[in-house]
Amino acid sequence: MSDCTPPCRLSHQLSALPIGRSYSRIAGDGRWGPKTRSLRSTPAWQRGRTASSWTSTCRPTGKSSSATTRRFGVDLEHVWAGERGGIPTLRAVLGRYRDAPVIIEIKTGTPEAARAVVEVVRDVGAVDRVCVGSFSLIAVQAVRIFEPKIPTSGSRKEGQLALYRSWLGLSPGRVAYRAFQVPEQAGRLRVVTPRFVRAVHRANVALQVWTVNEESDMRRLLGWGVDGIITDRPDVGARVRDDERRTTRYR
Repeated sequence: MSDCTPPCRLSHQLSALPIGRSYSRIAGDGRWGPKTRSLRSTPAWQRGRTASSWTSTCRPTGKSSSATTRRFGVDLEHVWAGERGGIPTLRAVLGRYRDAPVIIEIKTGTPEAARAVVEVVRDVGAVDRVCVGSFSLIAVQAVRIFEPKIPTSGSRKEGQLALYRSWLGLSPGRVAYRAFQVPEQAGRLRVVTPRFVRAVHRANVALQVWTVNEESDMRRLLGWGVDGIITDRPDVGARVRDDERRTTRYR
C-alpha cells in the first residue's frame, strides 16, 4: 500500500475546468480554481491564522468512476497532457505545494481507503499540515487509529450529535476531531447558526461551511464567527476575506 497515490479531485464541477491551469494557480492568487478555498484561517482546523487553505477530495482506487465520467461528459479515467492535464494525485498535490494546508476528504468509507491516505500523507511528510475528513465515521476513526497525529474532521454522525447537543446549549464535549466541514442547511434542517458556531468553538473545534458562493452569505457567516468558507467563487471569497481583515485591523 505504500505506493498507493490516490487521485485528488479538485472540484465538483469539472466539465468546464482546465485542470492543469487551475491546479497551478489555486495556490497563488485564487482567481482560477474550483471549490477548494477555505477563506479564513490556515490551517483550517486552527483558528487565528491569516493565509488561505484549500481542499482536495481523495479517491483511493486510482480511477474515477464511470458515473463521474458520465455526469461531467468528459473522460476522467485517462491522463491528459497540456492544458487538460488530468487529475493530480494526492501525492502530487502534497508534494508540489509543501507550504499549503490541505483538507482531504475520503469518499470511500473503508479502513483500506483511510490507510492509503495516511500512508501517502506520511510519505510526503505532510502530517502536520493536513486535516482528513469523511462523511464516514469508519473512515475517520481508521485515520485516528493509523496515525493519531493527523487532525481529523467530524464525520456525519459526529456532526449530527454536535448539532443536537447545541440545541440543548451544550458543546460537543471532549471529541476526537478538530474541525467540521458542514453545509449551512441540509434539506429543511438548518445546521449552521450562531448558536451552533458558539457551541462548536467552546470545544475548540473549527467550523467551515460549504458551499457558499454569494457574497452576502459569506459576510453573514464570517460575521457569525465561522472559521472558513468553502466556495466555487474564490475570487469573491478572497475579496470578502480581505475586506474583513481590513475592517478587523481598524476596529
